[in-house]
Amino acid sequence: MKVSLITFADLGVKENLKTSDIAPLITELVRRDELEQIICRINRGFSFSNTRGALPYTWHYALSLLGRVPGFSFDARLAEETLFDARAERAIEEADVAVFHSEYLAPRTLRRAKSKGATTVGIATTAHPATNARLEEEEGRRLGILSTSNLHYHKRLARMDDSAVPDYLVVHSDFVRETYIRKGYSPERIFVAPLDIDTERFSPAPRRANEPFTVLYMGQSTILKGMEYLLVAWEALSLPGARLILSGGYSDMPSAVARRYNARIRSNPSIEWIPFTKQPETLYRRASVVVLPSLSEGFGRVTLEAMACGVPVITTTAAVGIIEDGVTGYIVEPRNTQAISEKIEYLFKERQVRENMARAAREAVLRKEPFARRVVDFLESLEKT
Repeated sequence: MKVSLITFADLGVKENLKTSDIAPLITELVRRDELEQIICRINRGFSFSNTRGALPYTWHYALSLLGRVPGFSFDARLAEETLFDARAERAIEEADVAVFHSEYLAPRTLRRAKSKGATTVGIATTAHPATNARLEEEEGRRLGILSTSNLHYHKRLARMDDSAVPDYLVVHSDFVRETYIRKGYSPERIFVAPLDIDTERFSPAPRRANEPFTVLYMGQSTILKGMEYLLVAWEALSLPGARLILSGGYSDMPSAVARRYNARIRSNPSIEWIPFTKQPETLYRRASVVVLPSLSEGFGRVTLEAMACGVPVITTTAAVGIIEDGVTGYIVEPRNTQAISEKIEYLFKERQVRENMARAAREAVLRKEPFARRVVDFLESLEKT
């Protein structure tokens, strides 16, 4: 089997958020001698010889600058995606399987791969954009900031090309799988493979003496991350000596909502705001419990990182990952602030339960089948059908 991989990741000395997700798959394909070609966003000296960067770094830099010009309406991301697709279409070579990461990114290139006889496989990094657009609209109404022209997934949904659908999908969770099935995708053509994390970097460490009970929220916040519901849940509690740490910035967050959150955070002495950290593992190791109250997640990497550090997780049915309810954490319905409060309070009171969950969480991560192995085994099975 020969595989072409088309990814919006940056490879080599420059990396972006997508790089760590796709790197294990590249490594496994190379190990099995099945990787024919990589087309990435920016290639800065990547080790695989047949790697083509579809977007020269100087172009990326220039487009980014244009997107920041005050008063100039320019969607730098859309421009990059359009250029990426046009250049990838010209560069793609013949292969048995063409893997697209993400699935919606390069419709012209996907059609070109099909015309060359390749089986096409998309890796869906989020729930179906129609689901996320609906949820954004609902949250916009709840938060009083509804303007669909400013909502991220409405823009993305408008850019999707329904004539360029991959033959198969790889998704990272059952939640994402269901969103695609609801949009008419065949269940038999959707394969679930949870992502991996570095279990050496994200590992337990002894807690410091007299460390207070700490609830941690980690991530770049959009209105779909559910920060609103964690804040409401926390404000309903009064746990002596406990604190809530919020780490990460805002991403596509309406400014009016961000201002309201900032005011609530500043007014509550039990909340600590850490805008950015290059070492999230240090915060996980200080946490008693991690809460991810998302309305939608492609996977919820935060849950896996926390579990690897030996921390129980409270999350929603939209971000389950590999969490087992009552064993490695708790799963609640999205927007259920009462359930979030109850689970936080229970873990505050029950230290032994926390410690049991912490051990079980780490063990579950170590038992997990590697993402890359699962995906390559799936790709090889396609050759046999």
